[in-house]
Amino acid sequence: MSLSFIIWYILRYGLSIVFFIAAVHHLNAPDFYIPLIPVGIPIEKEIVNYLVVFIEFSLAIGLIITQLIGIFRLLSAGYLLLLVAAHIHFIQMGSCIENSLCVPEWISYVRLIIIHPLLIMWALFTPLLDRKAKEAVKQHETN
Repeated sequence: MSLSFIIWYILRYGLSIVFFIAAVHHLNAPDFYIPLIPVGIPIEKEIVNYLVVFIEFSLAIGLIITQLIGIFRLLSAGYLLLLVAAHIHFIQMGSCIENSLCVPEWISYVRLIIIHPLLIMWALFTPLLDRKAKEAVKQHETN
């Protein structure tokens, strides 16, 4: 199995797995996420959490359906952009939720400034890498 073949699978399905794991975690630990929801949203935070679960499961499924991957990569990037508000809210809270998640503030900034943009780029730019990776997959299948 070639390295490009493995990279293609990671790029192709990895973001879907990330969204699936996030959705499951939102379902299993809503009390962890509800304090992260910024104030000012006009609906109950519990409902927002369930909407997030629905969105993340939808993105996870959409990203593995070949005919839908293009639009779902754009939707993924848009969703990730919306989460910037939650990251900023967490930093404004001192990077600490009482009786729950507390991290050094620099970790929150790394998540906001480095990790989150990398996820957005993964969503947006992977299709450009897909062409080369698809060639590697075809070559692997013919060998």
